[in-house]
Amino acid sequence: MESEDRSETLVLIKPDALARGLEGEIVGRLERAGLRVAVHRPVRATRERLERHLAHLPEAVRRRNADDLEGEEMIAVILSAGPGQDAVGVARKLLGATSPQDAAPGTIRGDLSCDSIAAAEAENRTVHNLAHASSSPADARAEIANWLGQPRAGAEPAPTNPTGR
Repeated sequence: MESEDRSETLVLIKPDALARGLEGEIVGRLERAGLRVAVHRPVRATRERLERHLAHLPEAVRRRNADDLEGEEMIAVILSAGPGQDAVGVARKLLGATSPQDAAPGTIRGDLSCDSIAAAEAENRTVHNLAHASSSPADARAEIANWLGQPRAGAEPAPTNPTGR
């Protein structure tokens, strides 16, 4: 059985990170770990995109997140790694646990956010956890198509360098 290609993933930098000016810090940490930015593009969170993206969540969570994020701008970043390397795993490890309150120090969420799922639920909003990273290669492919509307074969390089390097 052939192993699944894990050399590419999607990270969505969320509005809470953009509002705090953390885009460069987040992308920079991912790059310093050896991931390469293949595409870096602003995207608008439409209801349709959000519904597809959040389809796996319970209805109440999906509705709350879609209501909170609809119309907001995010940054879609496709990251690649070398053959045999695990871009999906590296990005998720660097981001840390979904709830920043549970994220380990040294991770992006552990260092840059102190929100919690409990606080988000109490305030009826999405958790401010800075970014989303695809959970599997299959999810990465589906999310790239959803957010960027393109299959990855033959994608062009990133038009900008967000970290200034």
